[in-house]
Amino acid sequence: MRTGLLLKPEVILAALLFVLGAGYLMGGLLEGGVELREVELQAPEGRSMRAVEVQLVRFDPAGLEVPSFVTVEVPEDDEAGLYAATLAALRETLVADGVWPQELPAPVVFLPSVGRSSNLVLDFRFADKPSLTVAQERSLLDSIEATLAANGIDSASYLQNGQAARVFLEHLTVRSSL
Repeated sequence: MRTGLLLKPEVILAALLFVLGAGYLMGGLLEGGVELREVELQAPEGRSMRAVEVQLVRFDPAGLEVPSFVTVEVPEDDEAGLYAATLAALRETLVADGVWPQELPAPVVFLPSVGRSSNLVLDFRFADKPSLTVAQERSLLDSIEATLAANGIDSASYLQNGQAARVFLEHLTVRSSL
């Protein structure tokens, strides 16, 4: 009667899976760990650059838009680089105006290619959050979003140090979903 139980297909299959799993586990443990290699990505040399005129939008103390046009140099085939250069130029302008804090660098820009969406991802990387009032933060965020809109970006998502951010810097709620 006991032999009949051991010859059932369910028992044979379970025993076979156990033996295979134990062998796989023991084989993996005997080989040691997986060796990780460092891979350095390098930008291709000799990329052709192009000059592009972009619109920057800042706000005066009364809250009125003050548009200006600047020319930025970007790689020929790098659309995310265009927006990164645009925001770097905006940063220079707003730092001179005292709106963009000196300790806050320009964001790292990603442009995911999902469908026809033109959602830009801005990753603000900083060690310490700059201290801004709500009005200063509003002016900075409005300038960023108005500049992106003037250059063809409908919406942007915000990250802080690579993590989804529910607030822009300290006070204002922003879109963080990708």
